[in-house]
Amino acid sequence: MTWFADRTDSALAQASVWSLPMWVYKALILAWALWLSFALLRWLPWVWTCFSEGGLWRPRPDPGAAGGTSKPKSSAAPENAKDNADDAWRAG
Repeated sequence: MTWFADRTDSALAQASVWSLPMWVYKALILAWALWLSFALLRWLPWVWTCFSEGGLWRPRPDPGAAGGTSKPKSSAAPENAKDNADDAWRAG
């Protein structure tokens, strides 16, 4: 085990602490929360305008129009399959 001793030319730095009461911290947090809530309320009209641009209920794009291949539809719709399963359960 190797031991060593630190060497300095001058005195070491002294630590210091700046302290404030807890109510100052709580007041700052309250001020920030109030600012954030009012800022969100101010930004809400802009957000709604951007969200609803082009209409709220946009039509679904046609899969064939974009050059993609569309899957052929099966003869039994999923909701019919569920109804048939419910009927079979009740009958059994």
